[in-house]
Amino acid sequence: MDATALPFESAPSDTPFYQSSAYFPMPVVLAVTHDESGQVNVAPYSLCFPQPDAGERMLMLIAKRDSNTWRNAVATGRVTLCFIADEPHLLEQCVELSRKLPSAEKMARSKFQLIQVGDRQVVAEAEQVFVCTLVRHQHHAEARERRMLLRVDDVLLKPRWRRALHRGWGAPRLAVEFGFRGRSATWLSRPRAVFGGPALRPTFEMRVDMSQQDAVDSLQRALDAPGVPVQGFARSGMAQINIPDGEATFFSPEMEITIEEVDGRAHLHGKIKPHPRVWTLFTAAHAAVALTAGFAGLFGLSQWMLDQPPWALWAIPAAALVHAFIAGAAFVGQGLSADHVFRLRSFVEEAVTH
Repeated sequence: MDATALPFESAPSDTPFYQSSAYFPMPVVLAVTHDESGQVNVAPYSLCFPQPDAGERMLMLIAKRDSNTWRNAVATGRVTLCFIADEPHLLEQCVELSRKLPSAEKMARSKFQLIQVGDRQVVAEAEQVFVCTLVRHQHHAEARERRMLLRVDDVLLKPRWRRALHRGWGAPRLAVEFGFRGRSATWLSRPRAVFGGPALRPTFEMRVDMSQQDAVDSLQRALDAPGVPVQGFARSGMAQINIPDGEATFFSPEMEITIEEVDGRAHLHGKIKPHPRVWTLFTAAHAAVALTAGFAGLFGLSQWMLDQPPWALWAIPAAALVHAFIAGAAFVGQGLSADHVFRLRSFVEEAVTH
């Protein structure tokens, strides 16, 4: 095939290629370190890669040469990497922690909770934690970055992910970002939840290895847990889940789930739909436009029968355009609520696959 006919274009080559020439998924980790006085510092990083050639449990963490993380790691030899979930409010905190400030001032602004686990301080909101020791570091005076080879001494998982790891019953949705760093610009972005096919009421199905009642009980236990990011109830083979009142917007969706038992396994059929107030508004708008078009059509027909210019008939194509506009607005609203859709779906999967 002619190379010019291929549906690809060669990206400009620059260094590092994974941040200037491509979309390379990298983890968002919070590096927890402390200085010799005990002052804790938490900073977000994405340049963290496995180093299998250096050993079985080795990672390379790349930091700026004047960063607190670098200075603390060299001074104490300890780095704790905390992997967080892909939640907007957690990533907003990462942005705050990326500011170049003294550790004490930065930590006073942080909303992350630090807890003591063994001899390390860990971000409580993390889904998994790598307890690391600095093995060696590369330090060149003229280089802008510092490379730290870390040995992973221990991996800590939230209990539900520890149980799920070898069972294939789900996984945490860890934050992954795609970064671009050019000579004159820097941006960060992340993938958003996408549901296949345009639909005002997307659906999904799940089958899990538990009975119908166990699935209902699992959902209700998850809904009753402290700090849960959704609200609702589960009983009698069905569940209703939505976004908490304080966080809900006009377009925030809600989820209805029907739970059946088929061949000894729970079968969940979920439907994500607009809040009733939104559904009522759009239904009323469509009905009003249709009614107006109907009256205009009758009036235009009367004009035509009386040999008058039937200008009222122009209301019919105009109504079709308005119908299309209203439908488009509904899909725009669905896009604006994509994070909430993602939250609802994630909650259900985690609740019944722990």
